[in-house]
Amino acid sequence: MWEYSAAERAYWTDMQASAPTPIAYGYSGGWDNIVNCAAFLVFTILAACVTLAPTFSFEYQSGADAVVLATRRGRSQLIAAKIVAALLYVTVYFALCSAVIVGVSLAFYGADGFGLSIQSMALSTPYPLTAGQAALILVGLMYVACLGFSCLTLALSSRTRSTLTVFLVDVVLVLLTGLVPSGGVGVLERILAVFPINFSSFALFTALDSYPLGPVVLDLIGMVMVVYGALMLIATPVSAISFRRRQAA
Repeated sequence: MWEYSAAERAYWTDMQASAPTPIAYGYSGGWDNIVNCAAFLVFTILAACVTLAPTFSFEYQSGADAVVLATRRGRSQLIAAKIVAALLYVTVYFALCSAVIVGVSLAFYGADGFGLSIQSMALSTPYPLTAGQAALILVGLMYVACLGFSCLTLALSSRTRSTLTVFLVDVVLVLLTGLVPSGGVGVLERILAVFPINFSSFALFTALDSYPLGPVVLDLIGMVMVVYGALMLIATPVSAISFRRRQAA
């Protein structure tokens, strides 16, 4: 079981106290539908990873790395260009997919209720957010996760010749983590919660998952930002260095 520390109890108590009162009820169907459909962006993340998996590994398989690395800028600017192009592609692709979800939801259900308190959707949430802010935050977190997994995919692709291996790792981390039972173990629940398949719902705002880091307490939103931000900062240079140091035949 997970027992809150004194800092965590104080964090959630202060958060609850900051929730606006009285609660105004009204219609926010469009924003509510965006939250309910955000889980579909998990497949966007997986699709992005699948298309990025051959970025480096296919060059190892085809022998193109011997040609690329032998060019004047093959071990410097070309590597940076490949990574930038990959992340730009992911950004555009994710933007298009999220635009479909957001656009269709607002077109069919309307944009009314953006400023309604999130407590009008669920009294159990302590966040001082509006319905519209909650929807946009969830989509934004999915984008951060998409970038993190994309950078991880590039790093894995730069370390192996097998595109299939990279693809399988992505499937396990992006999809199958939603099938792992926590068994009521608090630490395992906190670890599984940071995977997109598990936080891509309104439970992000009601689970009250927190992570004490010394005197600092992060909620699930903050921890997702930290985890995938760190993943981007670590995996990106790994992919560049691994391909640069590749000894082509």
